[in-house]
Amino acid sequence: MRIAVFDFEDVEVKQTEDATTFSGWATRPVVDLENEIVNPKGVRNLQQYLRNPVVTWMHKLDTPIGKIINAEVRDDGIFVTGQLSTTEKAREIATLLKDKVVRALSIGFIPRKGSITKEGVWVHEEWDWIETALVSVPANPEALITVVK
Repeated sequence: MRIAVFDFEDVEVKQTEDATTFSGWATRPVVDLENEIVNPKGVRNLQQYLRNPVVTWMHKLDTPIGKIINAEVRDDGIFVTGQLSTTEKAREIATLLKDKVVRALSIGFIPRKGSITKEGVWVHEEWDWIETALVSVPANPEALITVVK
């Protein structure tokens, strides 16, 4: 079941032929390596994030490399499409994506409401999305890139 789709049709964007795009799961509702689950439906500020949908490299906020151009909140996760910039750093990262060296995504977020299961898993029931990162090792093992163009 799809909950929300934002595709930025009202924003004029000039895309170069060199731009690399990618699609994949920003987050999935599974127990991650930090013993946490991020409920995809719990994102509180989706429209606010999408006004400045920055993609960073390894969660380094001073290293923006692209932007999210489409985000779909679903029962089984948040599926995104992103576009890398054409800067030298982003082109280097595009090569890593195309070579399947880097294959994962991660979300930066602020927890707002949560609970702990009887198994000791922290469930983030409500959270604010800050950024999306391309990463070499994701906390969420299912937050993977599925397509690179």
